[in-house]
Amino acid sequence: MNIEKMVINVQDKVLTVTLPSEATIRSVEADFAKIRSSVSEYPERIELQADAVEEIDTAYLQLILSLKATANDRNIPFF
Repeated sequence: MNIEKMVINVQDKVLTVTLPSEATIRSVEADFAKIRSSVSEYPERIELQADAVEEIDTAYLQLILSLKATANDRNIPFF
């Protein structure tokens, strides 16, 4: 499965983040902005879908860890 861009879906207060096939520094800034605006809606749960990831670098891993830390700070379950 080839996903060009990160996909964010909010349904029933569940934030689902589907990572792109290439999760690299080239898209970190834009993806961070998408996540930040979605998390500001205070979801009750965050789900990360990484099935399509073929390449990931440390910058993108930091983005995911930041999302996890935000979820922990707000007591939002993260899967």
